[in-house]
Amino acid sequence: MINYGGGQSALYTYLASATIKLFGLNLFAVRLPALILSSISMIIFYFMVKDFKNKKLAMLAVFLIAIAPWHFMQSRWGLDCNLMSSMVLISTYLLLKAKGKIGYVISGFFFGLTLYSYALSYIIIPIMLIGLFIYLLWIRKIKIRYIILFAIPFVILAVPLILNLLVNQGLISPISNEIFSTPKLLIYRGAEISFSNVLKNIFPIFKCMFGYDSNDCNAFPIFGTLYYISIPFFVIGIIKIVKEMILNISKKEYQLDTIFLILFSSVFIGMLFVDGLGINKINAIYIPMIYIIAIGIYETIKRYKFISVFIIGIYLLMFALFQYYYFAVYGSENLNISFNQDIMETVQYVESKFEFSEEEYRFY
Repeated sequence: MINYGGGQSALYTYLASATIKLFGLNLFAVRLPALILSSISMIIFYFMVKDFKNKKLAMLAVFLIAIAPWHFMQSRWGLDCNLMSSMVLISTYLLLKAKGKIGYVISGFFFGLTLYSYALSYIIIPIMLIGLFIYLLWIRKIKIRYIILFAIPFVILAVPLILNLLVNQGLISPISNEIFSTPKLLIYRGAEISFSNVLKNIFPIFKCMFGYDSNDCNAFPIFGTLYYISIPFFVIGIIKIVKEMILNISKKEYQLDTIFLILFSSVFIGMLFVDGLGINKINAIYIPMIYIIAIGIYETIKRYKFISVFIIGIYLLMFALFQYYYFAVYGSENLNISFNQDIMETVQYVESKFEFSEEEYRFY
């Protein structure tokens, strides 16, 4: 989608068109896909951790994602690119649970759909799949023929995107037919990705991971993305996971910790090359981060059981303060600035004054 000239993630647009068809053109319908996908991702997150680890860790992980400021805010804001975090999780779960030919075809299809959740997935998903397949092949969890089956729907879904890149690089002419279109964007953002961004992104990426960015719709400086109290638990978790990964890889044993470390590393590495980092750009990094934090808390509680109530209590207190700030302070001050309804009112006004044929609707 051309949008304001630089393009728009297609997946959210198509999902929103369905909810608008059902509920009419209003804020509820436009934001509903974000809420639905975020809710599904919470359920998938729980079963993913429960199936491959244990129920206690799964309950802790889903508790953390439910109260996380980042997840709460992105679930209520209909920003197209935020679908990537949910789609990556769902696709990875389907890959891990795949059995037989159909399972790998389905997981390949969903990873192909994930490419349409955000343009930056073009960088992240290839890195992620290379890491996942190398690991799964090493521990003999997957066979080459299943990777080929996975690749068939994935590549087919990637073809329109490849054509779109060729069009905007000036290598082929724009294509338009009844199946798909590859428009020439007014502003091609390919220059945002460069090796020159790596060094200057090292510190900003950590700020976006734990803190905030220039957009108050993503996170508040006072709370951060996942609460600042999570930082020491993240450090504990990452140390624990790296140690376990080295041990398990040498023994060729399967471990969910390594899967989430691959997801985290793929986003982290990919985003180092992107100009103008923001929370929405690195959104796929937060669910792996929440898992790592859950591991850190879980290991801490195992060693010092008496502080478990204290840790959970602190998180609940932070969540209560966040809720108050979000609805009572930020909501009342910024309702007419960040979340205005002008575009809805404009469209409804035009519809009330003019009648359009189906052909004219398509044109506009």
